[in-house]
Amino acid sequence: MKSPDTVRTYRHAFKHFIEITVKNDDLHALIDTKPSIIESKIISHIEYLKDVKELKYWSIQVYCAAIIHFFEMNDVVLNTKKIKRFLPPDDGRYQGDRPYTMKEIELLLSKCDIRSRVIILLMTSTGMRIGALPGLRLSDIKKMDEFGLYLVYVYSQSKKDRYYMCDS
Repeated sequence: MKSPDTVRTYRHAFKHFIEITVKNDDLHALIDTKPSIIESKIISHIEYLKDVKELKYWSIQVYCAAIIHFFEMNDVVLNTKKIKRFLPPDDGRYQGDRPYTMKEIELLLSKCDIRSRVIILLMTSTGMRIGALPGLRLSDIKKMDEFGLYLVYVYSQSKKDRYYMCDS
């Protein structure tokens, strides 16, 4: 795992699985457990997350990813296809998303300082995600005189996630 955020999230999710479902912190004994028993424990944990914690598909998916990752790293082969059948249906988390109207953007801009105006205009005109903003530097913006546009490199320091957008 490359991201410290992923490491932290996976640790929390796996610790939760151990405390709530396994109820025994002897990881060596857990690894030596028959895979079908481990699968049933994971399925029980999914049921707990759905019914008691009332979590939705994407949250439970993260918990499962952490748990399955632990077993994969310890060479325990599980039937993940079977496990994933117990996930709740994906209720379409983007179902109600829509772009802002011009009137809504104008209202936001009327209540902002200059810094916030730049952020809102950049995000609404390019579709850039908010998570890309902290890493953005002035050197990531290149003027393209022949087209009257600016090229904005997003995640410019990353070879894997780098991309660019054009804006006028």
